[in-house]
Amino acid sequence: HREYVKRLERLEKELIAKEDLAGALVVQTERKRILKSHPEAAAPQKQAPVKKGPAPARQRPAPSPQNGVYASDIRGIAGAPGNEINNRYIFNIPRTGAHAQLTFWAYGKKSNDSKGDVFLVTPAGKRYKVAQWAPSKLQVTSFYGIQSYKDLKPISADVSSMVKSPGTYRVEFKYRDGDEALVIYRTQLRVW
Repeated sequence: HREYVKRLERLEKELIAKEDLAGALVVQTERKRILKSHPEAAAPQKQAPVKKGPAPARQRPAPSPQNGVYASDIRGIAGAPGNEINNRYIFNIPRTGAHAQLTFWAYGKKSNDSKGDVFLVTPAGKRYKVAQWAPSKLQVTSFYGIQSYKDLKPISADVSSMVKSPGTYRVEFKYRDGDEALVIYRTQLRVW
């Protein structure tokens, strides 16, 4: 079972890299099913020495800000129970200001039938529910469909009262209901 779980993990990473989020979701669900029925498959094994290099894609902080905007265009998906690999975004904020705003652009995989919550986790570890998505908020603005985040209506939340000190902030998306997983096209944190 361990070898099968390893192959599923590799396949999931490959599918995410190819932006096949629906396929990655199916593989992730299968991996979790195996781990639940065979917990010994997750037993730690001797690991090779860690090579120094860039952090994994989902843990990589956003690039240097432009005008106080920290953004990630790495696509994520929120829709599977326990899915925590590709729906978390990390922002290292070296300076804060009087204002902070979280904005994200997202849509359901095939329609807008998706509901969920967005959380902000502060450097101190406090977790705040800061926004929600629902069918009425998920809108495509382009006649030609979704080509980039610019074709979607943004959803914003004022997080000024939570972004008070420099440090690492995490944005998490948690699916609650609906027929569609949420595809996250862009997540940004603006501080001024």
